[in-house]
Amino acid sequence: MPGEKAYKISEIIRLPEFQIRDINDDYIMDLNENLDHLPPVIIYDITDKDFGGPVLVAGNHRVLVREKAGQDHVYAIRKSGTRNQALEESIHSNATHGLGLSQKEKTNAVKLLLKMNNERNNSWIGEIAGVSDKTVKKIRDSLELNGDIEIVDTFKTRDGKNIGTTKKSTMDSGYVNLRVVINCASEDQRELIESALDKGAKECGSHKRCRVLELICADFLSGGDISKFEHTDELDLNKFTVDMSDNAFNTIK
Repeated sequence: MPGEKAYKISEIIRLPEFQIRDINDDYIMDLNENLDHLPPVIIYDITDKDFGGPVLVAGNHRVLVREKAGQDHVYAIRKSGTRNQALEESIHSNATHGLGLSQKEKTNAVKLLLKMNNERNNSWIGEIAGVSDKTVKKIRDSLELNGDIEIVDTFKTRDGKNIGTTKKSTMDSGYVNLRVVINCASEDQRELIESALDKGAKECGSHKRCRVLELICADFLSGGDISKFEHTDELDLNKFTVDMSDNAFNTIK
């Protein structure tokens, strides 16, 4: 392949953060049968942090199979870029070539991409990680709900455009968007809340999920019993809202 060269394996830096995929011994055995025709790995000179040498970004299994075969070199394409650019290439390469990623690995990859660039739209993130934009949205919603990433008003697309998100502010009507952290007393209680939220999302999209969250908040504010959310089919999703006008909580029934 144009641009590839042989490098000593001992000179290549291997870091856990760039190992997007778990080691698969069966896959190594498969690669060993085609040892002389393996594609080159990808290594990066990281420009915003000195790791002491080129970092392996894609091809960990290919390096391991050569080591097991007693070889001390590997063919690689050497690039230069920031840590985030190298991580993106690592995720995209692992998602679209070779063994592929497990569902857990895809989820972790999307989380990493969102934490690096949460202003990118779901389609862009999905293209890099090899998942649908709906999958990205679900993971984004979870990270936003837990406070792991900020909620943005505008997304950036791959072609450089800025587009508005579907999360509309209600400031003009006297209401404000509310971010709530609920500390659950037990794992069972957390699952009850998640069940209610999931039911709302399935019935009528993400805005319905928000209505269920409003219902839960209203119940907390009025001193209710959270255990009733076990029976999510009994929820009246339009019964409650949380009024934030005049900086005061008022439960409207």
